[in-house]
Amino acid sequence: SELGIPESVELVGCTDQNIANAGITWSGVEEGATDGLAIDFTALFSKLEVGSYAFEIDVLDKQYQLVEREFAVEIIPDVETTSLEADPWGRHAFLYGIYNTAQQPSGMGFEYKKSGDASWTKVTDITLDGKNYSARITELDPRTEYVFRTVSDKESSNEISFVTLGADQIENMSFDSWYKNGKHYYPDADLSSEHFWWDSGNEGANTVSEVNPTSPTDVVAVSGEGKQAARLETKYVIIKLAAGSLFLGDFGSVQGLSGASLNFGRPYDCKPLSLKGYYSYAPVAIDRAEAPYENMKGEMDICNIYVVLADWPSGSFAVNTSTGTFIDFENDPNIIAYGSLEDNTNTGGYKQFEIELEYRNNRQPTCCVIVCAASKYGDYFTGGVGSVLLVDEFEFTF
Repeated sequence: SELGIPESVELVGCTDQNIANAGITWSGVEEGATDGLAIDFTALFSKLEVGSYAFEIDVLDKQYQLVEREFAVEIIPDVETTSLEADPWGRHAFLYGIYNTAQQPSGMGFEYKKSGDASWTKVTDITLDGKNYSARITELDPRTEYVFRTVSDKESSNEISFVTLGADQIENMSFDSWYKNGKHYYPDADLSSEHFWWDSGNEGANTVSEVNPTSPTDVVAVSGEGKQAARLETKYVIIKLAAGSLFLGDFGSVQGLSGASLNFGRPYDCKPLSLKGYYSYAPVAIDRAEAPYENMKGEMDICNIYVVLADWPSGSFAVNTSTGTFIDFENDPNIIAYGSLEDNTNTGGYKQFEIELEYRNNRQPTCCVIVCAASKYGDYFTGGVGSVLLVDEFEFTF
């Protein structure tokens, strides 16, 4: 109809020029004809954009005998393959394409290069999904523009550019730098905006006297000059349990005698594959427990290390232990990736770990949270007084 073709037309003696202009012609149409007729849509198809189309044709003769036919037409590019899109990460990317021919073209694959380079690198190790196919390319440079295209032995297709994400580590992931401000230890070089990435619950625990459940230690996983690690010990302070903790963010304020407010997360726009590092855990039985975990008293304490990548609009998550406001790891729609480690055994010294991140969607993060706790349920004032967790030499993999 957009081309001026009427919904119904009398073929015998038709003089509607719009139909011919649109690209439909016919032959064998005359009064009393018995040999059949031919309708040619070739010119019409050449006017259609790439895509799939469904047609229904009803032909009625003078005796009101009706013949109905349905057919589908797929308009494809005049090249064997087409580049679709790229999904870039820090040091790798996924490339997507489609082939347009009835059979898979020979030599089908991808080519890619840095933007501005002359030579291409060809990739033929592809994964097929019907006519769609993809490939994972590795060893890319972070924050760099690349170009890719699909290829076959016959020809190459359209070029698409993409920029890889960063592959950044977070400041002081080795936990070598520590700063003491008054009574409080901080796992940072200083408290300037440039270096203040990590915090702990020390400010809350040190309200009356210097306790510092989180502190530096020279018991390290990797020896060397100036090397230190973080020591997290669960302690009992006045009337409440204070679990040794370490997190990306900052301690907000003490909320009476019932808890504290904390801001979890620091700006981060990369997509790591995992968090690696070392931990050493010496748990004791849980001897302090509050609702809803009273039934855990007497069980062995549990340490916890977890990573969250998210795009919270505020740039962080406001935790409040007094009101029970915590991250909803299962249902928070702003969480992009998550991974965790839990252990209730005595490791007998440092043990290497790797937490693989499970991505729930393809969005780019704006915030990263890493939390370490000597008592997993310390936010609920539940844990074993004397449980000690050491962590050292964290590193993201890409």
